[in-house]
Amino acid sequence: MKPWTEFDFSDVVPEHVAEIPGHLAQIAYPEHFKTVMGLFLPIYKAKERSERALALTYELIELNPAYYFVWDFRFEIVRAIGSDVFDYKLVGLTPSAPAQPETSEDGEFVNQFTLSKSKNYQIWNYRALLLDRHNELWYRGEKLIVSMVLEDDAKNFHAWSHLRWVITQSVKHAPQAFDAVQLLADCTALLLEDVFNNSVWAYRFFLLKTYPSLFDIDEELKLVTAHIASAPSNESAWSYLSGVLDDKASSTTAATSSAVQFALAFQDEPLALQFLAEHAQENVSTYYSLLAEKEPFAKSFWLAQVAE
Repeated sequence: MKPWTEFDFSDVVPEHVAEIPGHLAQIAYPEHFKTVMGLFLPIYKAKERSERALALTYELIELNPAYYFVWDFRFEIVRAIGSDVFDYKLVGLTPSAPAQPETSEDGEFVNQFTLSKSKNYQIWNYRALLLDRHNELWYRGEKLIVSMVLEDDAKNFHAWSHLRWVITQSVKHAPQAFDAVQLLADCTALLLEDVFNNSVWAYRFFLLKTYPSLFDIDEELKLVTAHIASAPSNESAWSYLSGVLDDKASSTTAATSSAVQFALAFQDEPLALQFLAEHAQENVSTYYSLLAEKEPFAKSFWLAQVAE
């Protein structure tokens, strides 16, 4: 990708970057920013979709990654000039399919920016805009990028949201992109790495709702109760247990009864008492009263549940 300084802008009349006279919180724009933005504004207003416009968006994004309207205009340019945006080789994807995209500088920029600034919402939104709807390689490439981000930040909200979105889109447009059984197996492995990662528990529940054929209530009870037994104070696991039991399409009376019997062994844990109060068929008021004793800061709340 050529830097913006290698393009000819002699036909462009730069605009002055507006400043508010006498403003108490005047933004101290660097001179370099003023120069680049001064060229960008007239090009943006003229709706010019060109390589030099693309180069300006690159420079501005480097200066201010949160500039959402610059990201939006960049997408319009890429769509207009037909730039190949993804370089799957960069993340180790080497499929045998002949449809593998060619290496592109813009693709390298998109992927490298994602890996270096993964907390930036704009890059994830930009990746979503570039959806190659029926290309299964696109979905696999996105999952690889997400996996690389999560290796460094296992609770990155944007990455988890993007992964769920990618899988949802793949089910609609390229169901062959992912092996659902393997996705669930990978999730099981992630729980073994960090059983307290609520994002993984939420992702697992998402997978079961997305691929209903995977939802085996007995297997889920076996998994979650084993994790609770190893860490009874783990709120994420208790919430997941409630979630699978509350799912009307999969839960059974026998499953609920089994989970209640399991929870009875952990009555010293407020989380277990809350679970029993919400799912047991008897002694509900007793469980709420015990909760009020164990959590005096929420005593009035729990006693109010008894009154109801």
